[in-house]
Amino acid sequence: MRLVNLVLLSTALLGIAVVVGSSEAPASFSTTPVNPAANQGVLFTDTSTGLSPMGWLWEFGDGQTSTSPSPSHVYAAPGSYNVRLRVTTASGTVETTRLVDVSAENTLRLNAAHSFDVTLFARDQRTGNTGEGKAIPQNDIFGYFAIPALTSNPDNPEVFVKVLDGTAINGQFWVFYGGLTDLEYTLTVKENQTGRVKTYQKDPGSACGGFDTAGFDVTLQTVTIDVRAWDFSPGGPVSGPLILQAGTTYRLVFHNVDSASTPNPRHGFSGISDLGLPGSNDISPGKDFVIPSFTPQPFQRGTHPFLCTQNDCGGDPEQHAGMVGNLIIQ
Repeated sequence: MRLVNLVLLSTALLGIAVVVGSSEAPASFSTTPVNPAANQGVLFTDTSTGLSPMGWLWEFGDGQTSTSPSPSHVYAAPGSYNVRLRVTTASGTVETTRLVDVSAENTLRLNAAHSFDVTLFARDQRTGNTGEGKAIPQNDIFGYFAIPALTSNPDNPEVFVKVLDGTAINGQFWVFYGGLTDLEYTLTVKENQTGRVKTYQKDPGSACGGFDTAGFDVTLQTVTIDVRAWDFSPGGPVSGPLILQAGTTYRLVFHNVDSASTPNPRHGFSGISDLGLPGSNDISPGKDFVIPSFTPQPFQRGTHPFLCTQNDCGGDPEQHAGMVGNLIIQ
């Protein structure tokens, strides 16, 4: 019983759903926007499936709670908040816990997996008055800035900003921005992982924006997983798990190290569906399987199992199903 409780506690700390006194499916929830800013409403939605809820209890991590199925909550200050959802069913209580990161009111955070913090400073060329932007996040890719100090309207979007992951194409993150105003402004984009900063200027009187498809280069970290009979290394029981860091971009190479003369030298990789990783059923000597770009996200922290899917052993009845591995995201 103590061991079970310890497993449940460790799982909850990793942000994985647990079931307490219930045989129901696990709980889950989403936030809108994905990357909220302080003093802006965040919509929490119960996305659990296979449940027949009788009640909800949300704990937002700042001392506030709600019993609504889809509450809206405003965080007064930036920070990381441990949010817990408890769903009551006829069979017991199902819960899940994860961190929700809230940026400062003047900061638009984009691309949570490899995050960028964007700020804006504007000037009215007619009066000389200045003011900073107020973030209006929309989703993980784009958002807006209002400029209430100059327009007296904190909810009116004046500048559009988008950061796209173009690393699979040219190894860069791309920055797009557009002015819905004729005001002069300077956009500052900071890559949080490296601390690199770039600024973009829109001239007064212009309604145009711009783009930068060579904005932030990403040096991919290549991880090679040696595939052999009957182990993944790292990943398998012999070598231990494959450990990746959230927010770091990887190139994964599955390399078969068996010789062509080894009985049943061909292996497979099942892929990991909840991470969006594809698989292959043909990892042969001299034929690597490559996933060119993978950036684990913070909400994916935890252990993700995989296995060999190769069952075609040239007529040999031996199966590879016992060849398993684990990928851990920290």
